[in-house]
Amino acid sequence: KNDVLVEITCLVVTGFNDTEEKIRTMARWIVDHTGPDTAFHLTRYHPDYLYTEPATSLDTLKMAYKVSKDEGLRYVYVGNTIMRRYANTYCHNCNTLVVTREKAYARKNYRTVKGKPSCPSCGTQLPFVDKAIP
Repeated sequence: KNDVLVEITCLVVTGFNDTEEKIRTMARWIVDHTGPDTAFHLTRYHPDYLYTEPATSLDTLKMAYKVSKDEGLRYVYVGNTIMRRYANTYCHNCNTLVVTREKAYARKNYRTVKGKPSCPSCGTQLPFVDKAIP
């Protein structure tokens, strides 16, 4: 509505907020308060300075991704890992890859129809702001 893309980022920290229950609660809150089209970026914790718990496991991040999708979030992706499949964004309707993320770069893989981003396969309108991704 305001030509702004809202994204919520959550650092998934070992021993702090990495349980299925906590992830489910966060995802449900996002769906209920900002809607299912809100991008949810789950990012991997790595030990540093005084907090030295082990890095968030890849299995935990996969669980967080699945739980977030199960709760109704359409655009979930995982960052700070080597798991490319989970770093990308897919059309919620047909599962076509619509945004590829490599390192610090995002590449769009959707078409723009009358100024509105849409899936190149099924035409579903995507809740992205086209100018936000080069």
